[in-house]
Amino acid sequence: LQTLQQIIDFMHQGNSPVKETLTRTQENVIKENYLPLWRGVLSIEPAPLSRPKLKMDNQGEILVTDDGTGLADTICKELEQKGYIGRKISLQERHKGKVSGLIILVPGATDADSICSTMELMQYHSTDLNTSTEKPTLLAAITRMGGTFGLDSENNFNPECAAIGGFIKTVDKEWSEVNCRILDIQSDAEITDETVVNIVEELFHNGPLEAGIKDNKVNSLDLNAKPVTEESQSLKSLPHGNETIVISGGARGITAEIAIELASEYGTNLLLLGRSPVPDSEPGWLPATGNAVDIKQAIIQNSDQAMTPREVEAKAREIMAAREIRHNLERARAYGVKVLYKSADIRNIDQVSQAMDEARKELGPITGIIHGAGVLADKLFADKTSEQFHDVYSTKVSGLKSLLQATSDDELKVLVTFSSTTARFGRKGQSDYAAANEVLNKMARIESVKRQGCKVVSLNWGPWDGGMVTPQLRKLFEQEGIGVIPLQEGARQLINELKSESDVEVVILGSEPPGQVKATNTQTTQPGSTRSPLHLAYERAVSIKDLPVLNSHIMNGKAVLPAAIMIEWFVHGALHNNPGLVFHGVDNFRIYKGVIVDADEVLNIQILAGDLIEENDQLIVPVELKQGQTLHAGATIVLDHTHSQKPAPRVTSEKGKYSQSLEEIYDNGLLFHGPDLQGITSIIGYSDSGMTGTAKTAPKPSSWMTQPIRKNWLADPLLIDSAFQLMILWSFENSGSGSLPTGLNGYRQFNHASSTSEIEIRIEILSHNKHAIEATVEFVDNKDELIARIEKYECVVDGSLNSAFKNNRLIDETQS
Repeated sequence: LQTLQQIIDFMHQGNSPVKETLTRTQENVIKENYLPLWRGVLSIEPAPLSRPKLKMDNQGEILVTDDGTGLADTICKELEQKGYIGRKISLQERHKGKVSGLIILVPGATDADSICSTMELMQYHSTDLNTSTEKPTLLAAITRMGGTFGLDSENNFNPECAAIGGFIKTVDKEWSEVNCRILDIQSDAEITDETVVNIVEELFHNGPLEAGIKDNKVNSLDLNAKPVTEESQSLKSLPHGNETIVISGGARGITAEIAIELASEYGTNLLLLGRSPVPDSEPGWLPATGNAVDIKQAIIQNSDQAMTPREVEAKAREIMAAREIRHNLERARAYGVKVLYKSADIRNIDQVSQAMDEARKELGPITGIIHGAGVLADKLFADKTSEQFHDVYSTKVSGLKSLLQATSDDELKVLVTFSSTTARFGRKGQSDYAAANEVLNKMARIESVKRQGCKVVSLNWGPWDGGMVTPQLRKLFEQEGIGVIPLQEGARQLINELKSESDVEVVILGSEPPGQVKATNTQTTQPGSTRSPLHLAYERAVSIKDLPVLNSHIMNGKAVLPAAIMIEWFVHGALHNNPGLVFHGVDNFRIYKGVIVDADEVLNIQILAGDLIEENDQLIVPVELKQGQTLHAGATIVLDHTHSQKPAPRVTSEKGKYSQSLEEIYDNGLLFHGPDLQGITSIIGYSDSGMTGTAKTAPKPSSWMTQPIRKNWLADPLLIDSAFQLMILWSFENSGSGSLPTGLNGYRQFNHASSTSEIEIRIEILSHNKHAIEATVEFVDNKDELIARIEKYECVVDGSLNSAFKNNRLIDETQS
């Protein structure tokens, strides 16, 4: 199994001709012991405020396709205002001359033919766009899905407009010299002169790849982890016995496993639609064994005429496919359901309608559709033919249209489309597949609005594992950031999705480790680094209003961004483009300059993240926190495929008496921390060798921030900050002077702290002098299990901090 076409064939065909039948008990054991998959959903976020701009060659023309709305003319005029040469062209026009950019205005009436024409126009100019050696060229698509890529469920749009975005995402992977952009805007009537200025201005930014303009504000798409939990289960009515679910994609491989899981979970009857012929009964001369060699030998011996090796191979595959279909139908029927298999071209409405009519008579009313059919024709974009495009596109898009048309009078409870991570991220060689699946995503969006009582979801699956994916292919997928999904786990995930809340576009990645998935081409350079440049991961506003927790972190009359929040933001920045990985630790965290905020000040802070690197058997992402050109902090975030095994604690609890009471430490000037950050709950012990105390876990991020990045913390900033506070107390007790963190060599997190229990923080002093302290810090739960460890915590000791700590009320200079 070496090519992508073989992978998709295998996905729909299964991995063995005959499988031993599983008992109900065996299948339940598998079902109950599946591993969790990574699940993500899209959200609209403000685009970074400061991004690098393109400086293109103004000698070549920037071609703008005419969508018939007049927008092409206004864009060309705005380009001229910026010193560029804009030229309006049709999709069929082939311009000869120097070209430095191509902007495709996707018509509202886009269909398969106009999409194919767009592909051919892009191919024609591929050489022009890829031969510039001095300045970048531009390839952009402008769609009209409301400025939110259809995430605004109330917006009505043509879902086929999204196909061109699928092209652009793939070309972005194939044409390294071209700056690719996808802009989504509001409808024609809402486009003003200001909007046109904003469109052209945005086109000359170096990323993100996808940006939406709505109400003249620029937004980007963010993919965030969102697992299905019991709390997210919906009460929507789902299909049950004597109702029928229609599944396209055949009775082998993935769709077969889905069918069997549905039969087991809901007891629904099933109509399976596939390309393979309905299996006939086998001749008596065929051996019962599934051994391919024996089958081929029997074919040769019982043939009436001479057969070529290729003909024998084809006949053997046909027999084994028929056996697998029969076997899978029997597996589903073992759960007491009725199953009908029909051979049909999913694109042919007459064939599909006929199969549906038979199903209604034999099985019962149709209440669910799962569209799993698909084909691949992998080839680089510049070499893709129109025939290949139409074959791939029509199987997905026309296939879904046929299914919806044939069930227009049925009351559906479930509508599931099988999309692909190729639609979300793009993938070399799969431009048509990306286009088709992106359209499925948007068709699902529209159907979800139409069908309020129906569970509608478009699952952007990563590749499925059937046992035959070679180590080389698995490594390829991992390098591209796509995990491999085991059959049983994927089938069970579908059941979970049917029960979950109303997410429509859902990305599912396997538990296998993904590599980096780039979501933006925004880049800045990491100073003094030999590694690849850092990318702008995201931007945050830092002010008292945006981060109310700063009211509890004031020194010398000014708010200071806590180091623990810097660490949290670094972790999010590292995970931002690496879905499926988990946070494991932080290395070489250093604070170069504190982030200090006046009462009425708003700072724009940038979090930068580099490419995922495999180094010393670790997956690492370099990160920085900057404000403009000022570098405030840096670190290396360590990611992993799963949470690591917990080692035993090695720091012992201190039992010596501490001189201060718990009530005094926050009131007598030792600690400057206000109510939100008063995390220490007890002091267990103190000695010259260390200190031990307990602390509570952090509240939800929304308690500290008006616009939290996530619903839950990745690390626990209150526990981490409480450890720093204990170090301040040790410093005062030992030398009479306060201390502040400057960095740490390593932090490893082995588990999340329970929000219902206090955590013991154990500190062991490694070395200290008048000006600095080094220590090991461990976080241990009430079962004496290690939650996290800090190796070589470093802090500066200075007597001048004492007065700064006491001055912990914010000075509002506007009131003075």
